[in-house]
Amino acid sequence: MTTTNPRPADALRAALKAAGFNARRVSVRADNSLLRVTIRDASASLTKGKAIAAPFESVRHCQATGEILAGGYVTSHITALM
Repeated sequence: MTTTNPRPADALRAALKAAGFNARRVSVRADNSLLRVTIRDASASLTKGKAIAAPFESVRHCQATGEILAGGYVTSHITALM
């Protein structure tokens, strides 16, 4: 039995779909540690998209030194094409 963890982009797509955003209205791309969300439909709310994407941002720190770990920083960038 294998356990798979969803990639952040896949999890964000699922959250957006559950909130009523479909693939025609919103696209999600992952570039290393950056999640790019593009809102294509003028009727889709930019603030609602930002609120949904915010929990997917994360920063992991070393417990001993407090430094940001390599690859431990995930951010999102949301744009609207209207």
